Amino acid sequence: MNRRHPLANLLTGGLLAVGLLSVSACSAGQAPQADQPAASAPASASSGDDVLERLGVQGKDAVATIDALDRSQDKRPIEGLKASVKADQLVLSDSTGERSLPLPADEFYLSIAPYLQTTHECFAHSLSGCQGEQVNKKMHVVITDQTGKKLVDEDVTTATNGFVGFWLPRDVKGTVTATMDGKTGSVPFATNSDSPTCLTTLRMA
Repeated sequence: MNRRHPLANLLTGGLLAVGLLSVSACSAGQAPQADQPAASAPASASSGDDVLERLGVQGKDAVATIDALDRSQDKRPIEGLKASVKADQLVLSDSTGERSLPLPADEFYLSIAPYLQTTHECFAHSLSGCQGEQVNKKMHVVITDQTGKKLVDEDVTTATNGFVGFWLPRDVKGTVTATMDGKTGSVPFATNSDSPTCLTTLRMA
């Protein structure tokens, strides 16, 4: 994961009385609408807290939790937990309810899934459900903003979920370019308050 600095404060979320778009798979389509009241979550065979405890991030902040879940070797969907990255918060849901952790005010999380043949629509990246095509693949990623400044220029490896995530400055636009196995792809991106946190349009050709 590309990190510039850790978030200092440890934040734990209280249970929310609002619902969340289902994230058993990637949240697709347009930007999420206003949250609606949700029915009680069904009991699960395992608790989301068990997953977070196993990864060593139970009670940790959104940055640590996002980084750990996106790198997790668990197959998707991850049983007992739903985790959705929105532009300004991480929303966690399990059989006990939902809780929210705020993202850093100056950083935006963008998770990218390169593909050759198969992809899917996605808006709010599901750490527990999204599955990309290219698993454990090495590639070189360059991310530049609209002025041409390089925000990222490094070799990375996609995780078990086929994604690789980056913490980028907020309120910028630019281009993501990746090279993998002699193939290259480029797509635009943005990190505004209404921008997707999930980029699944990076076709390698």
